Amino acid sequence: IENNLENNNYPINIEQTNRNLIEKINHEDIKDKQIKNKFAINKLPNKIIVEIIEYSNITEIYMMKKISDKFSNMIKFSHYKSKNKIKSINFLNHLLESGIKIDVLNLSGTDILEINCELNYLNTLDISFNTLNSNINLLFPNLPNLTNLDISNCYDFSNEMCTNFLQMTKIKILKMKYCARVTEFGFSYILNLKELEELDVSGCINIPNCVIKTILLNNKIKDEPIQSKTQKTTKALKSKN
Repeated sequence: IENNLENNNYPINIEQTNRNLIEKINHEDIKDKQIKNKFAINKLPNKIIVEIIEYSNITEIYMMKKISDKFSNMIKFSHYKSKNKIKSINFLNHLLESGIKIDVLNLSGTDILEINCELNYLNTLDISFNTLNSNINLLFPNLPNLTNLDISNCYDFSNEMCTNFLQMTKIKILKMKYCARVTEFGFSYILNLKELEELDVSGCINIPNCVIKTILLNNKIKDEPIQSKTQKTTKALKSKN
């Protein structure tokens, strides 16, 4: 890293930079501010620091905050874009408290759904393979700019929860495979998604094909149905025409 800095060799490899910095953090006493200032990250241009933050996981962000005041100050100008899964509620709280703007959030299979703050910048949310409860009705209204939602294999996702689509009008990609509790009544709320471009309802056995066709026609989406005797699946992609 230091060689790159001295020779002004940009852009540097962000992933390698992260690994080197974390290794250095683990072997240094970082309580002393004079020691803090000798880390290479303090010499990096702001643009590079922002790139490091945006593609780091929460553990890396937390550790690098400890060694660099400059890094901490740049967090509020950065967007969190990592697709890595958030592994615990503590990690999520660290992320929310950091002040970073969150664009992407992967909570698949974690059952971490109690988020009581507005995520204005969030555009991609994966909550697949979760056990859902009423908390989902508190989460969805706090996502005003969500465009990509994956609720696949959430077997508790119900018709009542579908009413949230009335407020989530910017969704372009919706994946709700194997949400078997959703029926024609709940699915009708998807008609509100006027910007929908991609829809996957594979395994939603209680939604009639005729209702799916209505959604596809309403949004000018081209469908590619696959039928079997035991399962109805539909994968829909927006027509390029």
